[in-house]
Amino acid sequence: MSAEATDTRPAATTQKGHRWWLFAACVLVSLTNELSTAVTNLSLGPMRRDLDASSAVMQMAVTLGKLMLGAFMLAGGVAGDVYGRRRVLVLGALGMVGASLLAAAAQTGGMLLVARAFDGLASAAIGPMALTLIAGAFSQAEQARAIGLFLGLSGLGAALGPLGAGLVVQAQGWRTGFLMPAAVAALGGFGVFLFASGDGAKTEGRRLDGIGALTCATGLLGLVFGIIQINYVGLLHWRVLQSLAVGIGALLAFVWWERRARDPLLDVTLFRNRIVSVAVTAGLSAALVIGGALLPLLYFLQTVQKVSPISAIVRLMPLMVAAAAFAPVAGELTAKIGPRKVIAAGLALMAAGSSLLILLGPETPYWQMLLALVLLGAGDIAVITPVADVILSAVPKERTGSAAAVNGAAMQIGGALGTAVLSSLLMAVARVAYYQRLEPSGLSRQEIAAATEALRRSIQKGAESGGQAIPEPVRIQLADAYRYAFSAGAGGVFSCSALVCLLCAVLVWFGLKKISREGSSSL
Repeated sequence: MSAEATDTRPAATTQKGHRWWLFAACVLVSLTNELSTAVTNLSLGPMRRDLDASSAVMQMAVTLGKLMLGAFMLAGGVAGDVYGRRRVLVLGALGMVGASLLAAAAQTGGMLLVARAFDGLASAAIGPMALTLIAGAFSQAEQARAIGLFLGLSGLGAALGPLGAGLVVQAQGWRTGFLMPAAVAALGGFGVFLFASGDGAKTEGRRLDGIGALTCATGLLGLVFGIIQINYVGLLHWRVLQSLAVGIGALLAFVWWERRARDPLLDVTLFRNRIVSVAVTAGLSAALVIGGALLPLLYFLQTVQKVSPISAIVRLMPLMVAAAAFAPVAGELTAKIGPRKVIAAGLALMAAGSSLLILLGPETPYWQMLLALVLLGAGDIAVITPVADVILSAVPKERTGSAAAVNGAAMQIGGALGTAVLSSLLMAVARVAYYQRLEPSGLSRQEIAAATEALRRSIQKGAESGGQAIPEPVRIQLADAYRYAFSAGAGGVFSCSALVCLLCAVLVWFGLKKISREGSSSL
């Protein structure tokens, strides 16, 4: 009998009386990363002011948690097998409590980045283990229902969690906001400690690939940091080139090591299968587009259309609602017409939704944004639902665990890269549009930059000295130019998103030809 089998059956028996309490605890603890990310996204302005941090630091704070989650998710799954699943999840919950408290107490941008990094590490331990413990607590006949309910509640929490976090941040400030994920993690972790039955059977003889985890994280961090820095110092600056070189070198070292390690973190031979490679690319691309779209829209609503943070979150919720509503339809269509058509159609829907936002402007009506959000949400779920099925069906049963871990990590990494890359694109396009908008005023670029910096400082400090020196007509002109430039930058993001989706749809259409349910294809 395998280690997995001996772990699953006893759990289903010993947890008979408390399994739904365990279920509730796992749902709670799995929501903590979404809550901490929401607090960060909603508090960038106040945090930057209070911590006197640069724009690059704040952009990295947005990305770092998801990036570390994706980089270490594979390690989190293996750690549960090696050291015990309950133990790893409880330690992850404690780590989330510590990371959230550190973020709440941060005095510098560097402390905030450390907190966000620990947040991602803790989430990497929580994510794989929550679903595994739930599956092990129920009998084989009950597992499908329990897992479906878990995913549904997690999706609902991902939609409502940011709303709750926004209410706390708006009422009490961002430091209090970070106490919310800390409290949820503490409650969920304590529930898992009480109701999970021991640590389960551990996989004998397997070791955690620490070298693989570190080289993967170093590579991804190097790439993202370099991409973010391009906006501030230019592509050829030594700091950018150094970061990109470290990132690329570390990822190459990761692949080299994984091919030779006794217990590799990532089974790189999976990518010899064309179906797996194309499906992972499709899932990563969808995650990249969604990850890169939400933050620009959130700040467009707040800074350009002057909507409150809570109202902005409510206006973005149709994306999650559409995804949840369309999920059963995506599953049925996959069974009827096959995954290739569903994935390609989903990417086409995402391209259509992105196209509706290319000409985003200060006066864009909400109905247009609403239609775009519905298309993006429905398209996203139409991609990620069959992608998981395609990946798992394309490999032998003994390798489905590795394939599922690859799929989950790709989604998280795609979302983090989308936030970094598309946010950088937004800033680059917006900067050009801003200066072009103000050139007819007769001011030089240096004068425009000086006036803009003075206005920014005056807003941060409550219209003290610097802002009073700027004539009112100039202030109005600068504010109008900012709204126009941000809209142009957001349009650039969605132009890129539409192009990515269309190109990926073509790749899927030709790359997933002749898939059979057993995973074979004409390779």
